[in-house]
Amino acid sequence: MRFRAAWRAGLAALVWLFSSRSLMEPPLRRTPPPVPRKVTVLEPPKIQVPHPPHTVRVWTARYGGYIFRTVQMPRCEHIEAVITYNRSGETGQTAKKRTGSIVAATASYHHPQTLSLADFLQQDGRILSAKRTGRWFFASFQGSPQIGGNYLLVRHKKGVDAAAMGSRLVPFHLDGFSKAFASQVTDRMAVGLSKTRIFVTQGKADLWKLSRFMQKDLRCRVAVNGDGGHVVRGKSPVHIVFRWHHAPPAKAFPRKRPRAKFGP
Repeated sequence: MRFRAAWRAGLAALVWLFSSRSLMEPPLRRTPPPVPRKVTVLEPPKIQVPHPPHTVRVWTARYGGYIFRTVQMPRCEHIEAVITYNRSGETGQTAKKRTGSIVAATASYHHPQTLSLADFLQQDGRILSAKRTGRWFFASFQGSPQIGGNYLLVRHKKGVDAAAMGSRLVPFHLDGFSKAFASQVTDRMAVGLSKTRIFVTQGKADLWKLSRFMQKDLRCRVAVNGDGGHVVRGKSPVHIVFRWHHAPPAKAFPRKRPRAKFGP
């Protein structure tokens, strides 16, 4: 009898335990599937760089006791740079008129009598003179002017003209020239580039003053010196000319259609 009573009491305790757990635990609920919603992604506003005005400025300035004549042009796709080469040599004015350019600047160094090239020159990917000094060059990537020192970016590249220049003015580096040569007051010609402008500067000064003028007064990001004496006083086989690019096709600028007229 005692065993039956104990068994019944244990069975009642188990029943009460399971029934109490079921009452304590909340019933399971099925969560509905997520509903897809449209999410608007906010993109950062596009910063439009203002197009430089299509104006050519020519002025004369005095800096550090020297006089510099500067031609300023817009640096955009409407101005193209061309490196010309004439074995017999020609003056800067002749190269300017022959190509219909705004201005003609000096380019690579050459022999003053034979006019043979003394350093790197390339036209449309074809190398006319090998690299000898490794100085910085002026390049035209299908008309777009660039100044740099990595020859791997220009050598044998189709559509790229390049010519080795003289000392680097901005940032300043003699590039193998002596301090005595840099201190000589002689005819100089340089090409400088900023973000939106192209500068061609000519004057009779030393390299130190020309470098400061290009950097501090014209605010060029990069600038190089060329063989100014041969261009100013005589002929040169290589010139850098800047001219207006050919006008884009008419379909790029659609005209407004005239409104249809009804009635007489």
